[in-house]
Amino acid sequence: MNDVPPSAETPHAKRSQAPVWMLWANPIVRRYARSRLRPRGLGIWMLLTLMVAGFIFFLARQIGIHQANLGIEDSERMAILPLLVLQGVILFILATGQVAAAMTAEADEGVLDYQRLAPMTPFAKVMGFLFGLPIREYLLFLVTMPFTIWCLWRGNVPLSISLQLYGVFLVAAILYHCTGLVAGTVVKNRRWAFIISMGLIFLLYTVIPQAANFGLVYFKYLTI
Repeated sequence: MNDVPPSAETPHAKRSQAPVWMLWANPIVRRYARSRLRPRGLGIWMLLTLMVAGFIFFLARQIGIHQANLGIEDSERMAILPLLVLQGVILFILATGQVAAAMTAEADEGVLDYQRLAPMTPFAKVMGFLFGLPIREYLLFLVTMPFTIWCLWRGNVPLSISLQLYGVFLVAAILYHCTGLVAGTVVKNRRWAFIISMGLIFLLYTVIPQAANFGLVYFKYLTI
């Protein structure tokens, strides 16, 4: 007698949902933030990333100054590409593999079936998994950015070029995370999901852009 019909609950549930762009209010993102950003594990990963990024930064600068006899600006710029490679490893490889393997694990544990009953739009759920699963890798990427910002500033790299470079970089990362999301949803084995996602990234990043040499110019935008 006291049960409320589902049709009466739906409008209220829709009104209570936060906008999709408010990722910090997404329940799925908040769930993975609590599980993957625990202080002990996160601190170790941040320390390792900081040490590697610092080593690359100072090594590249010293090589430019003392061995290549470059000027200050050129020496500062030398560390940009090595840091970009490190950031690519974090976002393109580690984060994509995490998305693919975690989606397979979520399907095995029945979490995806439970999420179908959650009062959220499908797009909000996809955004939650897309940005929630690799949330630690996004934070590790931010740890490396102070070194890059220093190099761009001291190297007098124009702001427009810097924004274009990292705009394409982040869009490519989201594209690869979507690839991992699809692979993890379709493939039932974690190991195969990781391998397939890495294979798809290799095709997207190295093989398919070569089609630009045969007149299909738009394929070159799949890679930086």
